[in-house]
Amino acid sequence: MAAMLGVGGVAGALVAPVLHRRLGSYGAIVAVFWALAVFAPVTVLVDSGYLIGVLFALMALFPPTANTAIMTDQLLRTPDELRGRLTSTLVLACGAAGAAGPALGGSLAQTVPGDRAILLCAAGMAAAAVLATASPTLRTLSRRHEEGQPTQAD
Repeated sequence: MAAMLGVGGVAGALVAPVLHRRLGSYGAIVAVFWALAVFAPVTVLVDSGYLIGVLFALMALFPPTANTAIMTDQLLRTPDELRGRLTSTLVLACGAAGAAGPALGGSLAQTVPGDRAILLCAAGMAAAAVLATASPTLRTLSRRHEEGQPTQAD
């Protein structure tokens, strides 16, 4: 199953240019949230490890495109003298989230049955997907880049 997550990530990296042209920055970022919100709860219904692996691969397909869109916008918006600080802050925050996520997920799985834990996490992902979809800031990403306008720091 975990190998399929890697396969999805590599496939996502290979199709990232096509996905970015079709979806734009906003669409690529929102696609990550919706892929997780849609495919994660389906894992509760599937008994086959191979099919769960396919779902994992589908969940890993969009993050490479979204990461590229986010990093590009970050580089365009951040003054040169602040890029190192911003990057180190983001790496620290992502590292902390990467450590806290499994701990919180494991605690949740110990508190409630596994299928309910997955559905609770999927509900959180769906809420994040709705917020990302409705975000006026994310909506402006694609328009600024497609119109060729310089991205100004807000």
